[in-house]
Amino acid sequence: MNRIATSIAKSALRIFVFASFAIGMSSLATAVSAQAIEKTVVEYYNASLDHYFMTHDEFEIQRLDNAIPSQGWERTGETWRVRSLPETGSSPVCRFYIPPGEGDSHFYGRGFAECKATATSHPSFVNESSAFFHVTLPLHGACLPGTRNLYRVFNGRLDANHRYTIERGIRDLMVEAGWIAEGDGDDRVAMCVAL
Repeated sequence: MNRIATSIAKSALRIFVFASFAIGMSSLATAVSAQAIEKTVVEYYNASLDHYFMTHDEFEIQRLDNAIPSQGWERTGETWRVRSLPETGSSPVCRFYIPPGEGDSHFYGRGFAECKATATSHPSFVNESSAFFHVTLPLHGACLPGTRNLYRVFNGRLDANHRYTIERGIRDLMVEAGWIAEGDGDDRVAMCVAL
């Protein structure tokens, strides 16, 4: 009987140690993925082109920040947070390169429908990524708690360019300067990004 009790106790101890290890690894993986998932988007402006550009890609940020010569791209000081991986309720944001004849710029489409419509209506655009980053889409123009509005404005010129901002005041100034607000609801919210 003593051998049986000892064997059961050892088995229970092994199960406890394994379960504790599994829970610990799961917590570690969650913490690491949460850190790796959030990225900071940095906005740039080129005065000679009167174009804006944004990226969360660390290689692109390093290239733009350290370019000699700078090729005219300067940080605007605007940043916001996005997800680099999908999570429940998120939507992919595609990134298209707009060739020189149509703007020499980039367009970031929200969700599958807009990305597909962009590819269909502009076959010359180069789809650089179907999921460059992930956001939440607004519901009737409103972002869920824990997220903030991301606005999109379009210059409406032959050299097509969009600007994205979390600041309503910046969006309003751009609209006053002739840019067109794009998005949902009365406030024209394009996407919802992390706080």
